[in-house]
Amino acid sequence: MVEAGGPPAPSAADIEAALAFLPALERPDFQASRWTREGSWLPRLVDAPEVRQLQLVLARPGFVVAFDLPAWRAEAERYHDDPEALARAPLIDVCRLITMHLRTDRFVGGHFASAVASGQIAALLRRLRALRDEGRSR
Repeated sequence: MVEAGGPPAPSAADIEAALAFLPALERPDFQASRWTREGSWLPRLVDAPEVRQLQLVLARPGFVVAFDLPAWRAEAERYHDDPEALARAPLIDVCRLITMHLRTDRFVGGHFASAVASGQIAALLRRLRALRDEGRSR
């Protein structure tokens, strides 16, 4: 659960909607983006439809939280560098990491697809699934 008085937690329905993408992201042959010349003579990188749809799901209130990203960057790097820390992250930090990836993609096109391709987003979804399952067992 997110701290009392803090931002609202994602709804159960929104969590399920996000988790529905996990099987696709975990497929060995999944490509988060691809190069194409469709509509242009210059090649351009296009995100997979699943990546764009997942971004829309994760952009819902509850997943996106207000916080001081520059002040929190060291914590984000710790989660990035330490998969075991991420496997124990509280929901608020999972939401902060989701927010960070979504915000960064607005300024650095292709960042979110790159985070999908590297497995970072799947790791966040797996932690989200574990948090959901922990909540069910209480």
